[in-house]
Amino acid sequence: MVVSLLWLVTSPIQQSWAQTPLSEPGAPSVTWNHSADAVILELRTETGMIAGDDNATVIRVFGDGAVEAYLPIYLKRAGTWRMQISDEELRSLVDEAVRFRIFDMRQSDLAEAVHQASRGKAATSDLVVQVSDPDITELSVRLQLEIANGVVPLEQTIRILDLQRSAREYPEVEGLDELAAFARRIDAFSQSSNMARISQ
Repeated sequence: MVVSLLWLVTSPIQQSWAQTPLSEPGAPSVTWNHSADAVILELRTETGMIAGDDNATVIRVFGDGAVEAYLPIYLKRAGTWRMQISDEELRSLVDEAVRFRIFDMRQSDLAEAVHQASRGKAATSDLVVQVSDPDITELSVRLQLEIANGVVPLEQTIRILDLQRSAREYPEVEGLDELAAFARRIDAFSQSSNMARISQ
C-alpha cells in the first residue's frame, strides 16, 4: 500500500524580484504591519473526527503583539482567550518564519517529496497505515518586505493534512519539520498561563 499525504493548498509566493533568499545575508528586511487589527500569523486546526462549523482551533497573532485563541466547544477550555506578547517575542516569531524558509517553500516540490517518501516507506514495510478523518492545519503568514520604494506584501498560506504526524513519518522531507515546529510554537500560545478568557 502506498501511504499518501495530501497537500491541499498553498499560495504561490511571488518573489521574482528577490534574488537573495530571505534567510541569507544581504536579503531585504522583513517587517510587518504593526496595527492592532492586522493579523500577521494565523494557525487554524480543524479536527476531522468532529463534524460541524465549530470544530476548529484558531490562533491569531496581531501586529501589536496581541494573541487571540479561539478553542472550540468540545475542548475543556472552550472559548476565546487573549494575551499580549513582547515586541522581542513578536520579532522572534517573524525571524523564525524567515529562518525556517517558509516563504521559499514550493507546493510542487513538497508534494513530490512527500509522495516519494511515502512510496519508499510503503515499499519497505508490511505495515498498512490508514488515517481516517485526519486533522487539517492551515498556517498563514502575512508579513511585509522593505524595498527602496516602501513595502510590499510577503504572504504564504499552507493547508495540509495531519501536519505533525506527517513530519514525524517523513523527517527526510525538507521543510516539513520546520513547518510543524513553527505551528507548534504558535499552538503553544493556546495553553499559556498568561491567556485570559474574554468570552465563552
